[in-house]
Amino acid sequence: KGRGILTKHGNFVQVRPAPLAMRLAADWWSKCSPEKAARLIEGDIPDRLAEALCERVRVLDNVPAVREFVAGLCGEQRPFGQAKVLNSELGSRLFRSLVEVNPEATAKALKRTFAGWTIDELKNVGPGRRNLVWALEKLCFWQSTFPTAGPVLLVLAAAENEDWGNNATGIFIGLFKVVLSGTQAEPTQ
Repeated sequence: KGRGILTKHGNFVQVRPAPLAMRLAADWWSKCSPEKAARLIEGDIPDRLAEALCERVRVLDNVPAVREFVAGLCGEQRPFGQAKVLNSELGSRLFRSLVEVNPEATAKALKRTFAGWTIDELKNVGPGRRNLVWALEKLCFWQSTFPTAGPVLLVLAAAENEDWGNNATGIFIGLFKVVLSGTQAEPTQ
């Protein structure tokens, strides 16, 4: 604390130098068991801590162990392979951060989770919908994940229940602009 490396904010301590904080976070996530991560994700943690967790995870895309860990979290019987977690406020927010760490695994998880849902079921996607739409927007940008994420965004747009301009419908339409489209994917894709 005396050197300014750690600062206290209420009940929390923050590591100040970003490179050190990223290194410590990468070490923690690479050693964290899926069960412990599931308890963390599904547990009741304070909003500020959850937001800090999401922001830290988002920048760990260059750590192979973290990418593999995210792929494990997105498995069929894992937290981010289940609609219950993806449709929760915290689960969807954390998932949105994980999209940047491992786009391929997260796109497959969304497709697997929501592929068989009817339009009426998709209309009832509630607390996590905003974050899922934003996650799909990121996934549709990359050419490699567009074929997997695009159809999921399309069915969410077909089951639209929001009035925002950046709802699933608005984002889906933005993918098909002639100039400055919202994706790297070729028009044929």
